[in-house]
Amino acid sequence: LNATFRKDASSRFGPNNQWGSFWALGANWVATNETFLKDVSWLNTLKVLGSYGVQGNLPGGLYDWRGLYGSGYDQDGQPGNGSIQAASPNLKWEEQKLSEVGLEIGLFDRVNIEGSYYIRETEDLILDVPVSLTDGVGEGPAGNLGGTIRQNFGAIKNSGFEVAINADVLRSDNFGWNVSGNITFNTNEITKIGEEYIDGTKIRREGEAYDTFWRRVWAGVNPANGNPMWFDANNNLTENSALAELRTVGTAEPDFYGGFSSIMTYKGLTLNALFSYSYGGKVYNSAGFITDSDGGFANINQSREQLERWQQPGDVSPNPRRIAGGNNNSTASSTRYLEDGSFLRLRTLNLSYNLPSKFMDQLGLSSMRFYVQGQNLLTWTEATHDPEQVFQGTNFFTYPNSKTYSFGVDVQF
Repeated sequence: LNATFRKDASSRFGPNNQWGSFWALGANWVATNETFLKDVSWLNTLKVLGSYGVQGNLPGGLYDWRGLYGSGYDQDGQPGNGSIQAASPNLKWEEQKLSEVGLEIGLFDRVNIEGSYYIRETEDLILDVPVSLTDGVGEGPAGNLGGTIRQNFGAIKNSGFEVAINADVLRSDNFGWNVSGNITFNTNEITKIGEEYIDGTKIRREGEAYDTFWRRVWAGVNPANGNPMWFDANNNLTENSALAELRTVGTAEPDFYGGFSSIMTYKGLTLNALFSYSYGGKVYNSAGFITDSDGGFANINQSREQLERWQQPGDVSPNPRRIAGGNNNSTASSTRYLEDGSFLRLRTLNLSYNLPSKFMDQLGLSSMRFYVQGQNLLTWTEATHDPEQVFQGTNFFTYPNSKTYSFGVDVQF
C-alpha cells in the first residue's frame, strides 16, 4: 500500500488560485508469494495492481492569467498599442483524476506480460476560449492572435487499455532471440464543454473526441467538365463550395498505436530492430491547397499527384481541370486534404559486434563494441507527408523525420 499528498503553488496563476492540493493511493498484491501458488512452477509472477490519484497541470505560458498588450496597432501613421490577451484572474489548476487497474504475469521464465485498464478524467481544462472581437481583444501584430481568453473550460475523458509482452523465444549459450511489443487502445471524449465552437479545422463538441475534424466532404471531380464537387446538406452533389455541408469527418485519435522489437544474438553479434506503428487516426494536410492547387499557385512547386488531372470529358481523375488562377474554389478546405495517418516505421536497425573477452585482456580494456545503425530507414504509409510530424493531426510544410546512419565504437576501460 502507498499514499502520497502534495500541495503546490505557481505564479502562473493569479493570486486567487495559485494553490492546488493533489494526492494518490495505490496498492498491489503479489499472488505468487502466497502458499496456494507456491508449487505452480510455470507461473513465475502474478501481481495485481490498482491506483487512484489526482494531479495538477500548469498552463503553458508564464503569464496566461494576465492581461497583455502589444504594439503594432498603428492608426493614421501613428504608433499604437492594443490588447493581445484578455486577463483571466480566476484561472486555476487543471486537474487529472486517474484510476488504473493492472496485471503482471511471468510464465516459464521466458514470457512477461503486463496489462492495464485506465480512466483519465481531466477537469477544468486550460483552453483558449473564443471571445467576441467586440470585447477589444483583436488580432495583434504578426504572431499574436487575438479573439480568445485563456480559461478553465470543460472536461475530457480518456480511457483504454495497454498491453506489453516480452519473451525470450530462443535462449542458448551461443544464440538468443528476444521479442517484445506493446499496444495501446485509447478513447477520447469531451464530456463537458457548454457551447460548442469551431477551432480551425476542428469542432469542440460534447460527446465527440477533442481532435474531431469539421470539414466539407469532397465528392471528387465531375467527369463531364472537370469541375470539383462536394456534398451538400441533402447529400446531393454540388459544384458550389459555399453550398457544401460541414460535417464531422473523423478524428486525429488513432484506433491503436504502439511498437515492437526483435533482438537476435549469435556469439558476439547482435541485430536489433525496433518498429513503431499507429492505425486509424486522420491527418489533415493544411499545405494541400498550395501543393495541389489546380492552377491556383502556378508559380509554386506542385505535388506529383497534380500530374493525374482531368483533361478531357470522360476522364475519371482525383484532381480537377487545371486552370490558371484555380478551378471553382477547388482548394476550399475539405476532406480532399484529409488523409489516413496510419503508418508502420522501422525506427531503428542496429548491428553490433562485441570483441571476445580474450582480446580485452590483451588490450587492457573491459569491452569493445563496433556498431552500425540506421534510423527511420523505412516507412509504410498512405499519407503524402510524414504522419508522425503533425500537431494534433495537422501538418503544414513540416519537415519529415530524417534518415540517419551512424558508425561507431564503444570502448570501456
